[in-house]
Amino acid sequence: MFGTNDAHTGSNGHGTANGSSAPTKVRVVVADDHAMVRETLAAWLGSHEDIDVCAEAEDSQQVVAEVSRTQPDVLLLDIQMPGADAFATAAEVRRICPATRIVFLTAYQSDTLIDRAREIGAVGYLLKGQNVKTIREGILAAASGATVLSPEIQSRLLDRTNGVAPREPGRLSPRELEVLRLLAVGRSKKEVAKELHVSVKTVDNHTTNIMTKLDIHDRVQLARYAIREGLVSA
Repeated sequence: MFGTNDAHTGSNGHGTANGSSAPTKVRVVVADDHAMVRETLAAWLGSHEDIDVCAEAEDSQQVVAEVSRTQPDVLLLDIQMPGADAFATAAEVRRICPATRIVFLTAYQSDTLIDRAREIGAVGYLLKGQNVKTIREGILAAASGATVLSPEIQSRLLDRTNGVAPREPGRLSPRELEVLRLLAVGRSKKEVAKELHVSVKTVDNHTTNIMTKLDIHDRVQLARYAIREGLVSA
């Protein structure tokens, strides 16, 4: 759904009409499996008079339940959460509450994930490294009907619009991206399996799929790819 022509990254002045009426609160569900991130962000957003954090969610099932219960204006959704695939969750949110505008908040700049966010009808894709003020402005802009993108995401989309080849030859799933991130920072397959609570064979399968999709066949190149895509720090 989102593109580059109407992308918003700054303040939108949401809440008043000619300065004559009181601000209307934007109702938001904040979804992130990291409690400290979720609770801190929710508290900060809720301290502003133009935002009402009506619920928090720590996994996909809770996201769907809270959106169904509260019918928020905006869902701020982390991509990597326990439970169902984040994009399947977003699609379910769109089905049960089509008026809710979905903004992804993630550390990942992957073209694959950007494309999937667009395909399910998200209106925003923001990066966690941004200032919280920018995230708040993005929520308000999304509630007002704008598309909200981090500058880095706008740049990637503009490159592609101008004919620059996509940076990913394959489409990595969120789980494959997580495996890639862990391998890129030096984890062994056994350590990855333990951290993700899966078998080593499952990690082997993910690794094979990653290398096939990316046409990369050694771990050094995988690490370089992960750094370039913003999955890990250099």
